[in-house]
Amino acid sequence: MQTGFKDGTYTGQGTSRRGDVWVQVQVAGGRISDVSITRSTLQYPLRDIAGLPQQVVDRQTAQVDIVSRATYSSMAFRQAVSQALSGVKAA
Repeated sequence: MQTGFKDGTYTGQGTSRRGDVWVQVQVAGGRISDVSITRSTLQYPLRDIAGLPQQVVDRQTAQVDIVSRATYSSMAFRQAVSQALSGVKAA
């Protein structure tokens, strides 16, 4: 199954009132193959949202679950992935 993303490595940043998150998204074969959090200024530990990168790979979308007690961190992560993927749809 191909989602239609253009192969490459993309970065994005998400912001929230609790800090920012930077991500790197790798696309191979038209699919999201890996997502990593490369930097964070969140005031809470990254372990709170550690499962979200795998959700992006599994679901092939930035629309991941909002983690209970890590709402702002989750939203910043979603925003960062969305930014990384914006404009990378294959023609």
